[in-house]
Amino acid sequence: MPTPEPSCLVYSEAVGPRLAYIIDVLWSQHAAVTSDVEKFLAFEGDKIQYTPERIWPNILHLQPIGLLNDSEIISCKINIVEWNSLPVFFSGSGDIPFDWLAASFYLISRYEEYLPYQPDQYGRFPATASLAHQFDFLQLPLVQVWTAKVRENYQLYSLPAMPAEPEIQVTFDMDELFQYLHLPMVRRMIRFVGNLLKLRFDAVATQQQVAEGKAIDPYDRWQDSWYLLEALPKKPRFFFSGANRIQGNDRQLCIEHPAARAIFQRCEEKGLIGWHPSWAASQEPSLLQEELSRLMAIAKYPLLHSRYHYLRFQLPVSYQQLLQLGIRHEHSMGYGNINGFRASYADSYPWFDLSKNEVTDLVVHPFFYMDTVSVFQQQELPEAALNFIQNTTASCRGLVRELQLVFHPHALAGKGRRDVLTKILNQSALIQHPHL
Repeated sequence: MPTPEPSCLVYSEAVGPRLAYIIDVLWSQHAAVTSDVEKFLAFEGDKIQYTPERIWPNILHLQPIGLLNDSEIISCKINIVEWNSLPVFFSGSGDIPFDWLAASFYLISRYEEYLPYQPDQYGRFPATASLAHQFDFLQLPLVQVWTAKVRENYQLYSLPAMPAEPEIQVTFDMDELFQYLHLPMVRRMIRFVGNLLKLRFDAVATQQQVAEGKAIDPYDRWQDSWYLLEALPKKPRFFFSGANRIQGNDRQLCIEHPAARAIFQRCEEKGLIGWHPSWAASQEPSLLQEELSRLMAIAKYPLLHSRYHYLRFQLPVSYQQLLQLGIRHEHSMGYGNINGFRASYADSYPWFDLSKNEVTDLVVHPFFYMDTVSVFQQQELPEAALNFIQNTTASCRGLVRELQLVFHPHALAGKGRRDVLTKILNQSALIQHPHL
């Protein structure tokens, strides 16, 4: 497919991969960068001079801080100031008073995750170490908010206009398919004794009823929302593990078990399938190929999408491993203990590998809400979770194309939790299909 003619041209004395990349992302590949003065001056669309000092008086000036011309990863001094009631950093003296391109690159590339940090208990980059958490903009797709303001304030209409309503992409991590049914005897006994010791007599009764076939397993009720999922314009995506045993933090029934395979096949009919690399595989990369092969043997086609179990990944090595295995779409960009926009960006974008200073073929699909965060980490009531999703969706109108949410069968089993999914699906379906 030929590259579209640019609607904006950026002039820079040096043109490196970082600058070209962030221009492609922000303009959706409808802009270009050049160091050719004649070509720049002759261009008839939007123009930006990205230069240390203003050269042309009547052309929009943006002053670089140098980050986009570097090839090294070095610690950056961050000083947050306010512009248009928004937090910004990398201040400059251009018409746009901060290096909007470099600041956007810093957030989207996850530059701070390549710098030294203290991992959390699961070996992950902690949300508390992020700039977005420290300066209270984690709940904003800040890069896209900046871009909208730049478009409006400087009449840069070459920047893409966003739809009035973002599409909702619903995804499921199929971690625990059953609470009691089909589990190994030892695991069932552990749950039975645990419920007894904690005086959870209702749970004991439920386990007995499930065993006798008199009740549906509590974790197997998520399928009640099929009719609503089918009304969405974007098919749901289901991430399954290829691990072959239940151990530690990996609790999914082996995909080769008939009950797991039956659920897999129904999800395959109704939606799209992705791979869920296990906790064990995130510790032992040699298991990655084995798990992916096992899952693809069931699917019988290449799997291109993935999301790490527990979001246990580290940049750049985890993404590099996925690329080597043929994965081309990654859905782990979010936090496991607080909801929001980890990359300060809501839409999908190509991953830039800072360690190699190059753009890759891996597309990152961020999410802003995960139900296990709300239920187990933040211990929110269902009403609070629903308000968060609704408020975030409302604040993103006209700013983003898509918002991705993550649900789990076992988290939806809690009282009132399925209502959150049902109401969100109802609202999304009505927006897309007002006649329903």
